[in-house]
Amino acid sequence: MPPVAQTQQQEWLGQAADWITKHWGMSSSVKLYYPVPYNPNIITLGNLFEEIPGAILDPYIPVADGISAIDHVRKS
Repeated sequence: MPPVAQTQQQEWLGQAADWITKHWGMSSSVKLYYPVPYNPNIITLGNLFEEIPGAILDPYIPVADGISAIDHVRKS
């Protein structure tokens, strides 16, 4: 998400959550988003298969965990 005012960010997140709930039929108790701060240093990475600094990688770990959990449920 681009750096914007907190009120704008909350409005966009609310709209996205409403859309996902409406179109995917997901329960409102499911976590629909994970905040990942904008980091301009990510574009300096040579590739994503080498050692990635924790400051860049750490915000994405909950996203990967969420995707993994969803994939696990789908395969069950």
